[in-house]
Amino acid sequence: MTDPRETPPEPGRAAGRLGARPWGAVHPLLLAAFPVLSLFAANLGEVTFEQVRVPLAASVVAAAVLLLAAWSILRDLRRAALVVSIAVTLFFSYGRVFEPLRDRRLGGVLVGRHLVLLPLWAILGAGLAALALRARGALPRITKGMNAAAFVLVLTTVVSMTSHGLARSPASAADAPIPTHSPAGLAGNIARQPDIYYIILDRYAGNDALRRVFGFDNSEFLRSLRALGFSVPAAARPNYPNTTLSLASSLNMDYLDEPLTRRVGGAVSNWKAARRLFERTAVVRYLKERGYEYANIGSWWEGTRKNALADRNYVYDPLSEFSRVLLQTTAAWPLAKRFGADRVLDVRESQWNRVHFQFRAIEETRKDFRGPAFVFAHLTLPHDPYVFDRDGSFQDAAAERAKDRRQAYVDQLVWTNRRVHEMLRVLMAGPERDRPVIILQSDEGPNPIQIDGRKPKGWTWSGATERQIQVKFRILEALYLPGIENSGFYPTITPVNIFRVVFNVYFNAGFPLRKDRSYIFPDWGHLYTFVDVTERVARWPAGINPDPPGHPPGR
Repeated sequence: MTDPRETPPEPGRAAGRLGARPWGAVHPLLLAAFPVLSLFAANLGEVTFEQVRVPLAASVVAAAVLLLAAWSILRDLRRAALVVSIAVTLFFSYGRVFEPLRDRRLGGVLVGRHLVLLPLWAILGAGLAALALRARGALPRITKGMNAAAFVLVLTTVVSMTSHGLARSPASAADAPIPTHSPAGLAGNIARQPDIYYIILDRYAGNDALRRVFGFDNSEFLRSLRALGFSVPAAARPNYPNTTLSLASSLNMDYLDEPLTRRVGGAVSNWKAARRLFERTAVVRYLKERGYEYANIGSWWEGTRKNALADRNYVYDPLSEFSRVLLQTTAAWPLAKRFGADRVLDVRESQWNRVHFQFRAIEETRKDFRGPAFVFAHLTLPHDPYVFDRDGSFQDAAAERAKDRRQAYVDQLVWTNRRVHEMLRVLMAGPERDRPVIILQSDEGPNPIQIDGRKPKGWTWSGATERQIQVKFRILEALYLPGIENSGFYPTITPVNIFRVVFNVYFNAGFPLRKDRSYIFPDWGHLYTFVDVTERVARWPAGINPDPPGHPPGR
């Protein structure tokens, strides 16, 4: 009897064999692209395609390699494609199934753990693959159905991204004409071009907020900064309540109504237009025109992780935040944990190592550049996750959860203070004439969840309490200008004016100062509709209870 596997294929069925049309079974490639595109669509306001293209290409190429390998073994494209699609779907869906089952018990057995679920997932995959290998006459219909389903999934995601309405790129604020006059008393005659350090400590609260809400007095640290020669404005406030807006404004030395609201519109629900203002900022442009080299020491956040204009990017993570999140949804994550690779990929471990890397990188820049340098560093401290205990030791997630949120915030801030002070002593070593300009600043104050222990569902800035706005708009500012006795800094200076003052002092730039204002945006669908809250943040309103019941202050 003739083995049907040795029977030559009929002309109309040749698509399934080794020499068939390879585009006849594209569903594995589409299914490999779908999880990446889906995660991109869910974070469209935060992620750019540049961050997506590498994991997207890697996923599709890996699926293609698997398909070719399976095709060469099975000698049947449709059957090989079905097996690979099963593997791809199970691989990318594992994390989404595991998370709802984490630590769950079934009949007294703990099933919500990788040791149980991963083998069950492998058995499921083997069973489905066995069924796929047995499929014969139905393969053409299955292939068409799989192609159609995969195409619909990808098309739906692409349509979702298109309907999101990517904001058009605004003109850079750096293109604005430079003023021709200098405010009285601010022009300097400095013979040298000092290095300039702009160091951002993310969500570092002002001392009045720390005292009244967190129960912590930061005066000792502020006195130590003044002892080093820093000006520490007593009423420092940010211009915006968000890192993206705050840094886009300070690094372009201007408010954002012109490049964003007037050119893009206020009813925008993604951050990309504001992020584009990072690409060619006024501060970097101004300094590069004067021969400065630019060092970028970024955080995990994609807005500052790398900058194309930087002469040197100091990057700790080989993976982007997007790639890391994507990987943690796959079956590769428990395998990484099993072999110890999760210490490299884990968010808390990475934050711990990244922060130490950043401090070392900042200190090393003093000898890395021969000419004048502009060093920008964004440290997500004391921003959560709270991986540093008060003594600087590593704090795991369980230890953090055991603390009140404000206690965890304060403990990380205490260690931050000590490490910042050590860094400043390195940067300021040597005679004053050789020391750099140092701008130590927070971009924003703590978030409502750090203030009140939780952020209600559907919370927006338009519904923020006076307490939340007050704490959000109290920040740290500390400014060191070597060789300058009268710097021109004043108690209420906001970040929009800091580089204007620095450039006026050292370069006779002639930048007029802007009025110091603070703005919020009403909700997440109107990110660039700016509402002036300057008067609301001017003083603590009478009658506000700084410590609501149930949330004892940190000590």
